[in-house]
Amino acid sequence: MSLIKKLLLLPAVAVCLNAVGQSVWQQTAQPVGPHFRTVEAIGDTLFAVKADVDFLYRSIDGGKNWKPVPDVGGANRLYKAGKTIVAEAANVYKVSYDRGETWQFTGLTYQFHNFYATGNALYYTDQNSLIDFHAIANGPVLTLDQTEPIVDVAKNGDDMFVLSFGGIWYSPDSGQNWTKTVSSDTVPQFFDSYYSRLTASENHLYVSKPGDGLYRSDDDGATWAFVYPPQGSGINWQVQRLLTTGDTLFYTYINLFASTDNGQTWQIRTALGSEMTGLTEEGANWYVSSTMGIYRSPDRGFTWYAANGLIDAPSPPGVLGVAGNSERLYYNTGLGLFVSPDKGRTFKLALSFGGYLTTPWVIGDTVFYSGLDGLEVSVDGGESFQTMTPPGCSSCIAIEFLGYVHNRLITYKSVTTADNLVFRFSPATLEFEPWPNGEVFTTAM
Repeated sequence: MSLIKKLLLLPAVAVCLNAVGQSVWQQTAQPVGPHFRTVEAIGDTLFAVKADVDFLYRSIDGGKNWKPVPDVGGANRLYKAGKTIVAEAANVYKVSYDRGETWQFTGLTYQFHNFYATGNALYYTDQNSLIDFHAIANGPVLTLDQTEPIVDVAKNGDDMFVLSFGGIWYSPDSGQNWTKTVSSDTVPQFFDSYYSRLTASENHLYVSKPGDGLYRSDDDGATWAFVYPPQGSGINWQVQRLLTTGDTLFYTYINLFASTDNGQTWQIRTALGSEMTGLTEEGANWYVSSTMGIYRSPDRGFTWYAANGLIDAPSPPGVLGVAGNSERLYYNTGLGLFVSPDKGRTFKLALSFGGYLTTPWVIGDTVFYSGLDGLEVSVDGGESFQTMTPPGCSSCIAIEFLGYVHNRLITYKSVTTADNLVFRFSPATLEFEPWPNGEVFTTAM
């Protein structure tokens, strides 16, 4: 049956629901998950902070199933070292030594302490001292003057570095002995920010300062060179943490970038189609958190696999509106339009991105969805869509559906840079007609 005939046979009743789905959603098609802000991994156990609720979620099977961790609410940052993971939760630090099965309060708070995870080592600051979390009884690893607070810690093998407001300190033996390799008087530009981050590779040391750029040292921090971005390029460097494999550098800022020439140039290694928010490694696997879930790469970012399975959540990520009929539910989200064929138990992505902040309209098996390119129409329950664009309105954005009129015409408002216009769409002719009077009926006529 043609699109026109199916549209003409539509019943004149639409059902709009306020209900959300049941307690668990399973991705059945596109590998889309919730907006996770950060991710860490210990073997096949994954930890991620769900951004919209600041709650810690855990998967013990590599991302096939996710459940919230009830002991860690108000989560923000995660710090993993070996099999120990620390979570900043509601301004206190909680620690787990058994892959998240149990959690306990560390006695430390975010207001007075900062954590640093480097490989298998975990450190925290107490006033102006740096302490090994796994060897607290041994006392401070390093104590500095109160005028030079500690900003970051980096390790590569036994080589250990500390970035402070006063300079960079170097230890060749994991913190047993220290020398100050450079003073803030020598290179003052990156010793004045709490957001600067220190990274140690096999042969180089890097300081990344958001809003400024990337600096490199080839002699354990004694001398420094500005390496990126090029002067006058207009690039706004906002990178904090770098990841290194040998002397190859990586970072995530929307996409995954890689540098094979010690930070001089950068290329996009991966663009997932969603904003990457965090990057970590565990053995041979890399994991990224993003606005569309968690993804795993076994080959340093060349190929990626979704780690978004059964999500213990009441709805798809970022629900903005819901509509449906007796068979299907349709959820408009910040990621696109999702459809559930079983009254909210499972869902799949029907139309990715391009969606605007409107609730879809449903008449039988036909779905009308407001897209950035026009009116999206599906006559097969969301399996496929056809885009209908108002004539002479290539830049229009549909911002709301207004109701039904004679012959079940669907109307919606379109906005251009100069006009606020109302159009009506005719299922009989598959055409738009300007409607200067803008008369709106909320029920079928």
